[in-house]
Amino acid sequence: MRRTKEPPITRHVSVSSGHLHTFWNENKKATVDLLKGVSGSFYGYKIELFIDDKMVKEILQHETTERYAEDTAENFVMGWGHFDLDDPLD
Repeated sequence: MRRTKEPPITRHVSVSSGHLHTFWNENKKATVDLLKGVSGSFYGYKIELFIDDKMVKEILQHETTERYAEDTAENFVMGWGHFDLDDPLD
């Protein structure tokens, strides 16, 4: 009997559980998604930032509130604060 090498086990730490909010102003847009672990437990929020419909950054927040994630998205589209767009993943 010939044995074949089994593929490595992939574990998903988080899965997007649904879109919560979209913010936009002029050419900027930000979306907020809820993240849950594979067991269904709360894992955090994912904020995607767009300029001219091109995603420029993804921010993962694991220990914040939904309101904090909303504020992050709103701050980006309104031009408030500093967002390091040179590092696409935060």
